[in-house]
Amino acid sequence: MRATLVALVLVFAGCGRDGAPNSSGSQTPAKPIDASKPELAQTAPVAEKNTKVIFELASGELEVEVEVVQTPATVQRGLMHRQHMAPDHGMLFVFASERRRSFWMKNTLIPLDMLFIKSDQVVAGVVRDAVPLTLDSRGIETPTRYVLELNGGWTAAHGVDAGTKLRFEDMPEIGNPPL
Repeated sequence: MRATLVALVLVFAGCGRDGAPNSSGSQTPAKPIDASKPELAQTAPVAEKNTKVIFELASGELEVEVEVVQTPATVQRGLMHRQHMAPDHGMLFVFASERRRSFWMKNTLIPLDMLFIKSDQVVAGVVRDAVPLTLDSRGIETPTRYVLELNGGWTAAHGVDAGTKLRFEDMPEIGNPPL
């Protein structure tokens, strides 16, 4: 019992307030992993599972393969230390509920488009071409449940903006994602 209690205290102490909502209701960016050891970030698994996002555009459907991340550790790591991402690939962050979200780009090496998506799978807003390697907070005012990161310039090239509808195919079973 005592060992279990000590283990729980250590786990919670390590979590701190990273990614927790601040008083304004937005999410505080999670602390990046040690930038002096990028090889750890590159070899550690990130995605719990891959899925497809299908965009419903006036010109037809457009498919993107995405890594799904939903645990605090994988949400924190995200796309940090990656030198490139294949075209029409991305990372989907899944949260338990809708709230204002914000992200930063420290230790993220590639420019990204960030799509903030509501529970009904409609894009609420897009942050385009987020500059890498900064602590600038990026987000939108509307509460969202999902955030999809794609290569910078992807949304402009494909005409994706607020109001675009999409759907998920082969979505993994959602356990207990972060709030």
